[in-house]
Parts: sequence; structure tokens; C-alpha cells
Amino acid sequence: NNQCNHVSDIFSLGVIVYEMLANDLPYKPFSHKDYQPKSLSEWRYRTINTFNASTPVWVDMVLRKACHPDPQQRFQAYSELMSELAQPSEANLNAIKNAPLLERNPVLFWQLLCAALIVLNIVQLLV
Repeated sequence: NNQCNHVSDIFSLGVIVYEMLANDLPYKPFSHKDYQPKSLSEWRYRTINTFNASTPVWVDMVLRKACHPDPQQRFQAYSELMSELAQPSEANLNAIKNAPLLERNPVLFWQLLCAALIVLNIVQLLV
């Protein structure tokens, strides 16, 4: 469905806010400039914390929804987006608490993984 409507505008606004905070785009570029994805599942959202670790996780969740490639999964009204950006909803805060560490804080996840691998290497050298 290639309709341009208010949900398309919400997507555009989400991308602009993401770019302002991350200085990059929310989706990984495709390998070829002229490539047209065959399905929405090919779009890979990049958490904003990859580019700006000081951005609260709930802001990333709001932007992820605003920039969702499937229009049905986006905010359906501008007021919903603005409300979520002004203050996180209880549902978003609960989703953050229950999300895996990789989604909540990918930088910390990779730092902990690297630290664990370093410890394992040191243990192997000592044994």
C-alpha cells in the first residue's frame, strides 16, 4: 500500500527526530543503492543507543514504533506519538523492564560480553 497519509507523516517525523538524536538513519542501508526490499521484514531497525548512549531506552521504543516499516504497527495519531515522547507510558516502561539486555542497552551487552571473553581467555592462559 503506497498511500501517503498522516501515518506516513508520523513515520517521517519519527525519522527526523531519530536523525536529530543519532545523527544517522534508523534503518541499516541496503547493500545496493537501487535495491527495493521485497518485504517489510528486510528492514532492520538500529537502536538509537548504538549512536547516542545517553538517549533513554523509552525514547528509542517510541521512535521504533513511529518509524516502523509496517504502517499498521506505527502510531495511528500524531497525538499518540507526542504523548509518548512527552512522558513514557506505563506499558512502555514495563516493556523495557521485560526486554532482554541486548534491546535495553546494546552497548552494555557487548561490553559485558567482551569482558566475559577476556576473563575466559585469561583463565585459559592460566590453566
